[in-house]
Amino acid sequence: MRLFLAHGGSKQYAPVQLDCATTRMDGAAHGCEDNVRMTLGLLVLSMCAALAACATVTPLTQAGRNVQIQSTNSSLPPSCMKLGPITASGARFFDPENAARDARHRLREAAAALGADTVVLLSEHIEGLLTRPRVTLQGVALRCHDRRAR
Repeated sequence: MRLFLAHGGSKQYAPVQLDCATTRMDGAAHGCEDNVRMTLGLLVLSMCAALAACATVTPLTQAGRNVQIQSTNSSLPPSCMKLGPITASGARFFDPENAARDARHRLREAAAALGADTVVLLSEHIEGLLTRPRVTLQGVALRCHDRRAR
């Protein structure tokens, strides 16, 4: 591999030959180009894996779409029936927005599985913001509307 380096403080550059040849475990020699190709290959592979992990958010079923998330229960009718506590988590590489969206979708799906139409969100916990954010939501599933009225 050839690099051009300046001599002292002058602006004249002279070629310098770097000896990058190393020996593999099997005794064969390889140069810098092999290292660069391998590094680029690993970089492309890791980026593809990261993008694939970010690309999908848990889809909502029709039942999940019918579940609303409330931050307080003050605006809910007193006839709401408590069905039970629910917890859901979502995680996405380098993507806290989609991690939160995924957690909300999972929370709505968990509530729908109990027959709920409303979730009162009790807590939201976020960890690992830099590399793989994970959002955990806890709430209470409620049925506030008579299904026959729909």
